[in-house]
Amino acid sequence: MKTVAYKNLGCKVNSYELDKVKQVLTNYGFIEKKFDSPADIYIVNTCTVTHIADKKSRQMLHKAKKNNPKSIVIAMGCFVDKNEDKLKIYEIIDKYITTNNYKFINDNIEANDNINNDIENDNTIDYNDENDSKIRKFLKIQDGCNQYCSYCIIPYVRNKLKSKTSNEIIKEVKQYAESGIREIVLTGIHLSSYSLDFYNKKYEDIGAIEIVRQNIVDIIDKITRINDIYRIRLGSLEPRLISEKFVLDIKNLEFNDKFCQEFHLSLQSGSDNILKAMNRHYNTSEYEYACNIIRNMFDDALISTDIIVGFPNESEKDFKDSLEFVKKMNIYNPHIFKYSNREGTVASKMKFQINDKEKNKRSEIFINETNEISNTIRNSYLNKIVEILVEEIVLIDNKYYLTGFTKNYIKVFTEIDNNNDNYIGKLINVIIIKSEKILYGKFV
Repeated sequence: MKTVAYKNLGCKVNSYELDKVKQVLTNYGFIEKKFDSPADIYIVNTCTVTHIADKKSRQMLHKAKKNNPKSIVIAMGCFVDKNEDKLKIYEIIDKYITTNNYKFINDNIEANDNINNDIENDNTIDYNDENDSKIRKFLKIQDGCNQYCSYCIIPYVRNKLKSKTSNEIIKEVKQYAESGIREIVLTGIHLSSYSLDFYNKKYEDIGAIEIVRQNIVDIIDKITRINDIYRIRLGSLEPRLISEKFVLDIKNLEFNDKFCQEFHLSLQSGSDNILKAMNRHYNTSEYEYACNIIRNMFDDALISTDIIVGFPNESEKDFKDSLEFVKKMNIYNPHIFKYSNREGTVASKMKFQINDKEKNKRSEIFINETNEISNTIRNSYLNKIVEILVEEIVLIDNKYYLTGFTKNYIKVFTEIDNNNDNYIGKLINVIIIKSEKILYGKFV
């Protein structure tokens, strides 16, 4: 039997795309091995969102070849798009494919054929912990971004908007449901542009945002009507997408109890000066307005976000404004990134680039102070009953725990007597008895 090992780097879209490759190779009879084990093929799904992502991508490709020099090393993902010319002479890579080209597997690898097929010219942040869930699946419904934020390289490697039709999405969700998946996360490179390519519109065009809202609500409605899907989440959204009607339309769906009240609203900075320099097209007042709409509609909603510190020209005041705004918005578990200079972007040419020492300092301050907010939010659940969707059973200090997430995406550990996997994929109610970086519950 042919064997294959995978490594995924980057975003949830990468996770989805690698998952599709896994499905195809499994159907062809390939046996999956751990990445540290010998295998016939190594597939590294790369990322280029930061210079650290570039470094990790190169490291994993080197590691793959080192594991077994006679194996085939295949690189896919955004790092490939950005460095395609260089990869042609990159000795550790045997084959490479550009983004949205995972269908190369169907055309080039057959179960009994030579795996050395020539596929390299076929032009058709680490989420591994989430990838491993047998209950939750990321579903890419949109690809491409033409927002061109001044710091971001992604529009240069994925700039063409492409959305899946409603029928394509529902067909895929039903297939997932039949395989035991119980939670769907709708995701995309710029999810807030979903379906605009159907109308040949840009996000800034008059009426464009309303089209996106209507079509996303329609997709949510159809997914919630699939019996074996218990939950649906939305990936990262632009704050501009949030309106009273949009959130109310979701709340008024017939099966709205399946919609998870957790919103990831993209922010990047809580300073209006920096938002403008980033070319983000919104300000903190608009962001606050979106947060207020969500919290007025959903009592238990949690809002998360991404923050960049150390952007060029970010003054001490800009940094403090950003931190205070995130604290004011009561953001749960924000992801803090140090600005990474991406060659070819507008920001890479800006004066007054901030040194790494200062970026590290600002990142540490941001993380420490926002951790207090997350801890306070978790503590607020003590002695409350919550519903969790059980994803797996883990063994900690010789005790078995069910693990799963609340609707607003807080992880909960619940002790059980033995390793009973009948709980996997089930909704259970527990009362929270202890709060740390995670919550601990017991059956009610």
